[in-house]
Amino acid sequence: MRSALARADAEGDPFYVLEQGEGYSFAPYSLLVPRSSGDDLFRVGAVEPRPLTAALLDAHDLAKSYYAPLMMFHDAHTGAILGLQGAVVLVSDPLALPVLLENWRRADLEFPPFATTILRTYVDVDGAVGETLDDGLGVLIDPRFDARRNLVSGYVVFDLDALVSERQER
Repeated sequence: MRSALARADAEGDPFYVLEQGEGYSFAPYSLLVPRSSGDDLFRVGAVEPRPLTAALLDAHDLAKSYYAPLMMFHDAHTGAILGLQGAVVLVSDPLALPVLLENWRRADLEFPPFATTILRTYVDVDGAVGETLDDGLGVLIDPRFDARRNLVSGYVVFDLDALVSERQER
């Protein structure tokens, strides 16, 4: 992470945090400034690693939702949303991330260096999922794959309106 911050600084597009009510986004300045009012952007000066524990997650859990928050992945350099097997990947439990990353590595489905965004509210999740489905991509939550890259567990998200329309056309 420190090297990504240094590289971004050297390239003239340092990392910032955008405060969004009770939530935050972390990304290069160029990606956050269009969504900013100006006084809600804070430059990241340094980072320190911290173990991720259930207690830490509970202490900072501001979400009061059934299916949110979810974690989304972005390319650390470009900010582009990352996916696997033609689908955007969301993770429901950050503590499960090491297990998921190892599963994806074993299936030869690794991400490039990445950053994450937390989709904290229903509005965030619905907006991201709807936009992804509208773009013709799939959405997978907590996917695990076998060695042949077949999905063996996780959740596939479908557009309910599209399913109903498809059913009525039959």
